[in-house]
Amino acid sequence: MALWVAFVFGVLSLHGVVAQKLTNHSIDDTDPMISYTGSWDPPYTSTIDYGGTHALGTKADSKAIFTFVGVGVYFVAPMLPHPLDCWIQLDGQPPEYVNMTHPRLSVVSTILWSAAELGNKRHELVITSGTAGYVYVDGFMYTSSSGDVEPLPISTPSTAILAISISTSITSILIIALLLFIFIRKRRVARLKAALSPFEHVDKSQSISTIETEGSKTTLCKSKGPLSVPQSTPAVAVVPPNIGHNSKGTRITSTPITNMRQVPNLQLSSRHEPPVRLPGALLQRRWSDQSLGISSQPLTGHRAPVGINDPPPLYST
Repeated sequence: MALWVAFVFGVLSLHGVVAQKLTNHSIDDTDPMISYTGSWDPPYTSTIDYGGTHALGTKADSKAIFTFVGVGVYFVAPMLPHPLDCWIQLDGQPPEYVNMTHPRLSVVSTILWSAAELGNKRHELVITSGTAGYVYVDGFMYTSSSGDVEPLPISTPSTAILAISISTSITSILIIALLLFIFIRKRRVARLKAALSPFEHVDKSQSISTIETEGSKTTLCKSKGPLSVPQSTPAVAVVPPNIGHNSKGTRITSTPITNMRQVPNLQLSSRHEPPVRLPGALLQRRWSDQSLGISSQPLTGHRAPVGINDPPPLYST
């Protein structure tokens, strides 16, 4: 916003300067725009003068007054190889000293003093004698403008525009700070809720939810219906060793049965629900002589092979 205001201000200022039509005007020493007071000689003729003539004031009271309307003014005079100087005062400001002496030569009329960037209004230029005791006036030039708009400094904005720019910048900074504060506050509230209720993000429509924790895996059962048997986490049922006697009265100890149908690892619900009866097919053991490792011959130093079709051993009660 501030850049846009500065851009518009610069364009308008430049437009005000460019819209003026500047024109230069040359005034000879005999022009009625110049008024002479005090002691002045008749015009002198010289080839180095502007317009061919010049006016010479011979006393300390000699004074030439040039009045014009414009934005710039220039004092024109030749330089001579003898003492010659004057004082120039514009619009009542402190006078400025102008040396019109050349060390060796007579120099054709040229600009010896100037003032530019003036307000487009009426100005008064006064020329008086210097230390030499007389004054030399050859002519003037001034620049007029066709418009009434005075040139404005493009690089220096007005107080009102500067105040608007500062207030706009401060407002923008405050808005950005407020938005940042709201964002940080919402983020902190979300983190606090997550810390107080870590399971709110779990979908309640699922029958079984699994939550991963560091070093373990916990399964929560949220189903309201009958317990389902998962197929992905089987467990092996271990049967303790059986002790009995064979038909000859020899004591036999069987190895733990591991070749059994795998029973799933069931997780009970946290609700107080009636126990679930599992079908007997899931708990039926697969019996074989090979799995029991029992020989039909008396035990000796080695075991005889057992056939698959041999009958199971008898156990005494």
